Amino acid sequence: MTMTNEEKYEKNYQGFMKELTRISKKYGIGINACGCFDYYDLNGFKDIEYYNDSSSGDIRIAGIIYSDGTEAEL
Repeated sequence: MTMTNEEKYEKNYQGFMKELTRISKKYGIGINACGCFDYYDLNGFKDIEYYNDSSSGDIRIAGIIYSDGTEAEL
């Protein structure tokens, strides 16, 4: 049985939230954000990089390459 895109998105989102909860507990960092899922790939990213600036308090994407090899315009 093939999943619809909506079902795959929901499965990926729930998995992401489970893992985010786990690493938040491990590192003692909580994230409160609304409407911030601007980039997603139902097949997973080929690559993603975040800016590593702990002093800003921000989590920002530096670059993304989608599963099909295209680069996101940030």
